[in-house]
Amino acid sequence: MLKIRLLRTVSKLTSGARILNKDMFVFLFMLAVSGAFWLLTTLNETYEQEILMPVKIVNVPKNVVIFEDTEDTLTVNVRDKGFYLLAYKLARLTQPAQINFGLYDKQEGEITISNADLIRFVYPKLYSSTKIVSLKRDKWILHYNYGQHKRLPVKFNGKVIVNDSYSYYTTKVFPESVDVYAAPAILSDLRAIKTEYFSVTNLEDTVRRTVKADGRIGVKCVPDRISVTIAPDVLIERTMEVPVTYVNVPADKKLRLFPSKVQVHFLVGIGLYKNVSANLFTVTADFNDVADKQHEKCPLKLNKTPNFVKKARLVNSEVDYLIEER
Repeated sequence: MLKIRLLRTVSKLTSGARILNKDMFVFLFMLAVSGAFWLLTTLNETYEQEILMPVKIVNVPKNVVIFEDTEDTLTVNVRDKGFYLLAYKLARLTQPAQINFGLYDKQEGEITISNADLIRFVYPKLYSSTKIVSLKRDKWILHYNYGQHKRLPVKFNGKVIVNDSYSYYTTKVFPESVDVYAAPAILSDLRAIKTEYFSVTNLEDTVRRTVKADGRIGVKCVPDRISVTIAPDVLIERTMEVPVTYVNVPADKKLRLFPSKVQVHFLVGIGLYKNVSANLFTVTADFNDVADKQHEKCPLKLNKTPNFVKKARLVNSEVDYLIEER
């Protein structure tokens, strides 16, 4: 009896699962149909959307050098049915709208393509039903010349703050010079090309950056990428003997110091130590400090140090002295 009851229960459960599966299938089918109907209805409506359209200047003569990029991307606000807007979004526009250089070349070193002309070149790349609402660009201005250029040195342009354990840094640029193309009036005023500005703080290891040549409107550099290497210099302690300079000594007096040369202690980068010399320091003894003869020793002052040394100080800030009559 128990076995028969179990078989009946299993049969009922199986029958119920079949009914449930059938109802679920019908529900999902109806949901898919209604979703598809909703999507078709939605995509058949008209909307506005921004799309990106590549543009390119073509038919540029070989002897013409354009200073800006001849390719760009325009942001275009268009209106069309959802089907076409979805196609723009999925397919993406890769073929650029081409603009003939010769249509605008008046041999004046500058061409201006107006908003209206840009729209005119963009339209053939769109579906016939698509309307352009607006273009996020008033005009496209390009500067050019017929090959006039000159070779100019490249200068590092930036700010470097070294770690306290270092004194100075060296910079190297590569290439050290570039070909610069510009209108003759601009070329005549240029003496060097700066790198794109950048800063480094707490420098304690060699930094290498690739930056743009600091191009300005109407100027093109070849190459236009500059490799900059900034290397810190490890500090070492050194001393140097520096002669004392006398100031404010009356014509009828003579000031003698013992010793007349003193040691200056300082920190300097290893690579720059060879540039240090005594004449880059100024140590002074002021006669007015001892004119009343109230001081046993003459005070000294360190007035000048090279800008590439750190923490310069006098080993002895006072020395023996003698005032004589002339």
